[in-house]
Amino acid sequence: MKNTKTIKTILFTALILSLVIPITGLNMVNAEQTSDMKQQDIEKLREKANKLDPTSREFFDLVKRDSLSDAEINKAKEIMMQDENVRTLLQDKSLEIQSVSFVGDYSVLPVNWHPVLHLVDGDETISVQVDLENQKLEKVNKYKSEKLALNNAYAVAEYTGSQSLMKGITMKTLNQPTGYTGSSSYSGFSALVLNAAMYGSDISKLCTASQFPSNYFLQAAYFFNSAGWQYRYADTTTNCASYDLGLPAPSATDDVKFDIYSGSTWWIVLQNISKSQFAYYSKTGMNSGWIAPNQEATSVFFENNYSTTSNWNSQFVDGNPSITSAKVQKSDSTWVNWSTESQYVLDCNGTTQTDNVISGSLTSGGTATWNLSAMTGWPNC
Repeated sequence: MKNTKTIKTILFTALILSLVIPITGLNMVNAEQTSDMKQQDIEKLREKANKLDPTSREFFDLVKRDSLSDAEINKAKEIMMQDENVRTLLQDKSLEIQSVSFVGDYSVLPVNWHPVLHLVDGDETISVQVDLENQKLEKVNKYKSEKLALNNAYAVAEYTGSQSLMKGITMKTLNQPTGYTGSSSYSGFSALVLNAAMYGSDISKLCTASQFPSNYFLQAAYFFNSAGWQYRYADTTTNCASYDLGLPAPSATDDVKFDIYSGSTWWIVLQNISKSQFAYYSKTGMNSGWIAPNQEATSVFFENNYSTTSNWNSQFVDGNPSITSAKVQKSDSTWVNWSTESQYVLDCNGTTQTDNVISGSLTSGGTATWNLSAMTGWPNC
């Protein structure tokens, strides 16, 4: 016979699972993701993959997985609730899974994609990464749900090339901020961000979820605050609140690639090329599959949320961040270097200022560097 403590534990777990069932913002499928691929299908997958550049969109399209099925969502909840720390964080609160991202190592195919479930609790987010294949919890992270693209200042490199409609935008970072210290002396955050706005969007509505699907905006970021740094994403449906993608921290010399792909589904893909690691997030339902050029919302920028001209840049002991290999994908699916760009600063009131932050250029495959000491002169409102 089960003792009273065991019965209470079972009832408590069942109660919490029932509270967490509401799911919003997910692209659901009814069928389960097949974990037992036939050997001949695996061999075909590997044969196709070996013919592709692993940094290409075609490779990602081949190895990515379907959205979580209902059964997989329930399995993920069971794994989560077996962990005492998760139960303590959730307690008796009714929380919703706002979105799901995935992390995987593509050096072994098929990829064992690990979902990261993001649960919103007021102004905080709980991101829980699980391994469905091996049925174990891997990581739990609770943090403030900071919003990108708010009343901050931005040093912007905006694509202004000849492409009127685009299917993708990409960039690389070749030296990583592994020495970032994250001091509690500074209140706020900064972020290095790749951005893409949907064609036909009103820029004033890009961070308002109720304006989706006629307006859409997607962001992939390095995010820096007192707790350290993370890979994060945000979009219109999250009201530009940013979530931890779950990609492991890189080494200083790792090459990391940021991609945003549009179409019937829009994707953020972050790839540590040196370690064969992917993290991605996807969204469907927007009105257009095209990215719009010639606006600050389709760009690379460094964003400053710090409210005073403090010495927050001293946290970046590795120096100033640089971006290279900026490209856009044309309507015929070919990729081309940025041909022209506009560099400027937007102060926290949205007023355009002469750029004193960015050196170099992202055009013609070049490199741009953001001077963070100069960026401290452009604070949040």
